Amino acid sequence: MNTAVGFTPSIDSLIELSYGKSSGDAEYADRANKARTIDNENWSLLATQAFDDQLLTELKFQGYWNENDHIMDQFDRPVEPGEPLPIGANPRRTTYGGLIWAEFIFSQDTTALIGIDHINQVQDMRSGASLDELLAARYQDIFSQRNWGAFVELEHATGEGTLYSGLRYDDWKTELMGSWASDSKQNQRDDDFLSGFVRYEHEFAQQNCMPVLVTLSGFQITGKP
Repeated sequence: MNTAVGFTPSIDSLIELSYGKSSGDAEYADRANKARTIDNENWSLLATQAFDDQLLTELKFQGYWNENDHIMDQFDRPVEPGEPLPIGANPRRTTYGGLIWAEFIFSQDTTALIGIDHINQVQDMRSGASLDELLAARYQDIFSQRNWGAFVELEHATGEGTLYSGLRYDDWKTELMGSWASDSKQNQRDDDFLSGFVRYEHEFAQQNCMPVLVTLSGFQITGKP
C-alpha cells in the first residue's frame, strides 16, 4: 500500500506527505533459510518552493523515515535425532534522513545546484531456537551508520557546448556493536570523502545532417581531504 496527500498553497509551492507499507514472505530453492516475514514501512515529507527571483529559483526539502523488518529461519526443517535445532534471526533496519537543495541562476549562461543531505541508519537483531523464543527475545543493536554530505553542481553554457562540474564532501561514521563487534575488527570508523566530476558536451550542427553530440568527461575521487 502506498498513498500520498499533496497541498499546493500557491502555484509555485507544493507540500506532500506520503506513506507506504508492505508485507510478504519468500521461500528459496538455493538456501536453507526461508523469509517468514518481510515487512516494510516508510514515511516521507516533501516541500518545494519556486521563486521569481534573479538569483534563487527553487528550494526543495525532503525528510524521510523507513523500517525494514525481516524474519529468516529454518523452523520448518525436519530435525533428525542428534541434529542441532533450527535457528532463526530477525534483523531490523531503521533509517531516517533528509535533504535541502537550492537552485540558483548566476548568469544567463551559468546555473548551480547546492545542497546538504543527511542519513542515519541503525540495525538491530534478535534470534532464537524457535519462533516463540525469537519473538520473545529483545532486540540488540549491532550496526549504526551516519552521514552528512554537502555538494555543489554547476552548469555553464559556452557557445554550442556545455560544461558540467560538481564537488561533494561526505562525513561518514560507522560502528559495529553487540554480536557484530569483536576485538579483531575495526568496530568504529570515521571517514571523510571528497569527490568530484567534470564533463563537457559539444554539439556540432551540420547542414542537412543530424546534430552530432560529443561528450568529454573526467572523474576523480579522493579519500580523506
